Amino acid sequence: MIWIVKDAREEHKKAVDWLNEHTDENIGFFLTKLELWQIEGSNPAPKFQILARPNEWAKTIKGGTSGDSLTDTKLLQLDFWTKFKEYVQKNDTKIRLQTPRPQHWYDVSMGTSEAHITLSVNTRENLLGCEVYITRNKNLFNFLKEREEDIEKEIGGKIGWVDAPIASRIKISKEVTSIFDQAEADDYYDWLYNKTVLFQKVFGRYLKEFKRVN
Repeated sequence: MIWIVKDAREEHKKAVDWLNEHTDENIGFFLTKLELWQIEGSNPAPKFQILARPNEWAKTIKGGTSGDSLTDTKLLQLDFWTKFKEYVQKNDTKIRLQTPRPQHWYDVSMGTSEAHITLSVNTRENLLGCEVYITRNKNLFNFLKEREEDIEKEIGGKIGWVDAPIASRIKISKEVTSIFDQAEADDYYDWLYNKTVLFQKVFGRYLKEFKRVN
């Protein structure tokens, strides 16, 4: 999808970047500025300046090989999320997953701009994580916190509630032997996938309730 504008503000670019981060790899969003150029009395000709575009796995690798190479840890992270996505798509063709990137987190859409699910791998403490990430919406966080007991019953365990100035998080974690242990990889993928589905189901229902009353 291509959004053509005469003038672009920073919030336009941020909106397109957000869409590229939270939709699957089969959809790409571009923000393009249209200009008219004229050279030495010629007829005006259109020129399109791309201001925002999708982040692609191949571009990440290519960029990493030209001077700013990816570290071993970044390559392992990229491999982990790539195989995680492959694992999920073999078992669930409905869930929408973004293009893997060499980082310790992986975002999954909840179908709203209010919040999303973030999966994480902590190599220092050997922890897998699944959380609801809420940006600048204290009302939503407080709404969920008031229902903490009911939510924890549905999730099936204690949850960490982090109320931060910019982004609030509602998180669970799992301690593992070694994040990049190939022998245990399928178990790790399975845990992350099942928690993603559970979070989408439980928190998705509360998000709908929040929208009805606000």
